[in-house]
Amino acid sequence: TALTSENLEAFSANIKLQPQAGSPSSITFPVVQGMGFVTGLYRNLQPAIQSGVFFNNVVAAGSPRPGVFKYRMTLQDGNVWLLYAIPASGVDPNFTLVSSALLQGMPCFSGTIQVAKIPAGITESFYDVGAGVYATSAAVSGYANGAIANYRLSWRKGGPLANGTNLLMFALPHHLESFDGMTR
Repeated sequence: TALTSENLEAFSANIKLQPQAGSPSSITFPVVQGMGFVTGLYRNLQPAIQSGVFFNNVVAAGSPRPGVFKYRMTLQDGNVWLLYAIPASGVDPNFTLVSSALLQGMPCFSGTIQVAKIPAGITESFYDVGAGVYATSAAVSGYANGAIANYRLSWRKGGPLANGTNLLMFALPHHLESFDGMTR
């Protein structure tokens, strides 16, 4: 496997995997600090999702929007993860559990796959509305006026459903401490 990094910025990078250097097949992972999903941008590959904890159960969980295929994965430790597949072809990728450690999609898949663990206190619908969009980069800006300072985090987004879909991002504890009432 050939691993390269692209678009290296202060808060983001793209990590690209190819079967060998120069291959037209690839997976690109846009990695951005605070991202709500692990997102893989597939180009002509067979998706394989693996878990060292092992899968207890994997079920198709409907479609939160047209063109988005959702799967609910329960691991043997009891944690629930969600997988959203948005194939470029619009055809269901038919993920199947090959073994307790391997979930596999159809060959020659091109499109977006997003995975997220559901933390305590968060419902699946929270993720359903954010599926299909991901952060591509982030920037921080700010100003100070005497004893008062403000800063702003802003993100660029991409994805097949980026228009009209809110971006799901998480804040770090030191961010939460600085939020005003409206942001909190």
